[in-house]
Amino acid sequence: MNFSGKKIIYVTGETIPSFRLNGSTLATIGLCLKLKELGADLRAVTYEETVNASPNEIGEELRGYGIHLDVLKNNSNVNSGSFGEGHYQEEFDMLVQSFQPDYIFCYDWSAVALVAKAETKAYKISLTCDLRHIAIKERAINYFRKNKSILSKMYNVRKSFFEYHKAIKAEVEVLNKFQLNISHAHHHGEWLKSKGPSVSYLPQFIKIPGSEFSDVALEGKLRIMLAGNVDGVISIRGLELLIHKIIPELKKVMGSNFEVNYFGHYNENAFGSSLKAGLKEASDVFVFKGFKPLKEALLSHHIFMIPNNITLGFRTRIVEGMAYGACMLAHKANTYGMPELKDGDSIFIAENPGEFVKRILEIYKDREMLNRMRRNSYAAYENIYSVDVTIHNLIKKIA
Repeated sequence: MNFSGKKIIYVTGETIPSFRLNGSTLATIGLCLKLKELGADLRAVTYEETVNASPNEIGEELRGYGIHLDVLKNNSNVNSGSFGEGHYQEEFDMLVQSFQPDYIFCYDWSAVALVAKAETKAYKISLTCDLRHIAIKERAINYFRKNKSILSKMYNVRKSFFEYHKAIKAEVEVLNKFQLNISHAHHHGEWLKSKGPSVSYLPQFIKIPGSEFSDVALEGKLRIMLAGNVDGVISIRGLELLIHKIIPELKKVMGSNFEVNYFGHYNENAFGSSLKAGLKEASDVFVFKGFKPLKEALLSHHIFMIPNNITLGFRTRIVEGMAYGACMLAHKANTYGMPELKDGDSIFIAENPGEFVKRILEIYKDREMLNRMRRNSYAAYENIYSVDVTIHNLIKKIA
């Protein structure tokens, strides 16, 4: 399919296209740049809250790529809608009528609901990852675990119950308004299909700047790394598994003759008292290192670990690691969203602390295995996850 001269609006409510941010922003910028490369007349659209929460340089970054960014203002005088989209509906409808797009792509549930209500003849394509109702449930569980007030717990459970069922109904209803629905998490797509909408699975459209394989011979003490911002339910639960279960098991075998480094920003206020105590106890082997370019950090670590153990979404961090040929070790929960991940193929998969430790020791002792897995990891990025491959597969579904 040739997008040359085609007018396209790309809407993202909560995930602004950028290489300067983490996670799904790499998918949004990857798709935008590929559409531009294919000749599209592209306008990216997001909300003012999303822009205000982002670094000032992002607007300049997008202009440098020739991407026009429309920022929708929050009109709090109107009903918020199912996912907060109502505050932006009137201004978005005016933009659609003015621009008259041939295609509208939208990423995340707020943007999907916004586009679903728009009166347009454009071909609509929804892109979703996490299911909002599952995220609501996990946040409620996390709040229940952390908060000591019985009254607060009761209020939160009641509020979450109604939000949960409202989200389930809305998720199914809005997707019926689209010509093509893509889920970036396989198991979530299967759930949606069971409720009626037609949904296809595709990995996210991730573009990794400077992706390459570096054949580095690592020596010395075992070094394990993690990366990302630690402030949400998924990352915190993964950190809890690491601190409370995996590190103690590894210490039984190796003592303190290893190090675990976490690269990224973290919000200590989001940690419960048990996690704070665990971090203090593990401080002889575990350190928060702050932000460091992933490619640079990987050069000095044997293993890139993803201990996130909640079956939500698609882990862009795994793809980022593969793009630089990292030896990946991830929790089995991540394979529900990415079923192409097979243990011992391009990644190692573990389900419990004992399996994590077993794999860590095997990798560290067998450098041939380590190097083979690193090559396989990079090959998986090139053949499955690179933006050229994923966009090609998307175009075949549109055509």
